[in-house]
Amino acid sequence: MHKKLRNMKVIIGIWISSVLIIVSLLTVSIILAQNKIVYIIYIKEEISRRIPSYIERSFRDAEAAGADAVILEIDTLGGWLDAGVKVRDEILNSKIRTIAFINKRAISAGALISLAADSIIMAPGATIGASTPVNFLGEKASEKVISYWRAEMRATAEKNKRPVRIADAMVDEVVEIPGLIEKGKLLTLTTEEALKYEIADYQAEDIAEVLETVDMSEAQVIQGPTRMDNIKEWLKPQLIWFIVGLIFLLLEFAIPGLITVFFGIGAWIVATLCLFLDISLNTQLFIFIFSSVLLLVSLRKWFKTLFAGRDSPSRFEAESLDAFLGKKAIVTKEITPNTKGKVEFRGTYWDAEAYETIPEGASVEILDKDNITIIVKSL
Repeated sequence: MHKKLRNMKVIIGIWISSVLIIVSLLTVSIILAQNKIVYIIYIKEEISRRIPSYIERSFRDAEAAGADAVILEIDTLGGWLDAGVKVRDEILNSKIRTIAFINKRAISAGALISLAADSIIMAPGATIGASTPVNFLGEKASEKVISYWRAEMRATAEKNKRPVRIADAMVDEVVEIPGLIEKGKLLTLTTEEALKYEIADYQAEDIAEVLETVDMSEAQVIQGPTRMDNIKEWLKPQLIWFIVGLIFLLLEFAIPGLITVFFGIGAWIVATLCLFLDISLNTQLFIFIFSSVLLLVSLRKWFKTLFAGRDSPSRFEAESLDAFLGKKAIVTKEITPNTKGKVEFRGTYWDAEAYETIPEGASVEILDKDNITIIVKSL
């Protein structure tokens, strides 16, 4: 009887100990999972030549955040080959675990980027492949380019121990794989086919299921910037005001009169302030208008004197010149019968012609006009 009790105590002790160990392990795994960080990078557009710098910055941000894994959510029809190779290199060189989640397609350069990841997970109905390089006309690239791209796909597949023959068939239609693709056709795999032929590792509906699949459902998720977020980041007030200022300065050449240049300077004043201060939009507009008008009123006359000879009448001013016929003007640049000079009339500088030589500083009478050139004679 005592022996049976001892045996039962031993069994109960073992059972309790096992339960405690299991509970402890589960608790530790949950705590560890909660401490993990997953950073998500979005590749959901054409692989343009701007993408590599975006990916590089995103990986740098992921490292700074202490991410344990990076999920690349991919939905692209491809793009520039050189850009795809740079993104591929960034992924391969990363020390962070990388997971490509193809949602819904990874075509051409997108396939290379996917193959570079440590794991490939595909959404139901997704596709990967069709990586033959083409030129801007949609025509098949030269044999040299195809050979290079095929080598990139092969090397990437080899690095992550994926079927090299499958990677070949995605690039070159001369590759035949019995039961999968016949010669003369380019290979594109569905999700089920990719799983069957070990190009993809898992299937998942969404990011939540991806996290569950890789045992990171309790991890902290950091949403990386989308390309549009990246563009918005660049469109800061200082950049916008700089562009506005540049437009006003260019308008000065199209609409002479020394007016828009001061609004350009006013815009640049606001741009400079925005570099150092957090200013509301209303304040920015007030500073722009106030500084532009102040500069116009206080400096326009001085500028016109400084750049005498540069100013010329606008189309409107030229068209209204008939109202000034017979009026007096002052020569600011000598006029000869063979060479145009300059005259100042009511604060504006004009090209001028005459049938005689008229020295600088002389007074003249306006006889006629030819577009923005006026005809004068000595008084």
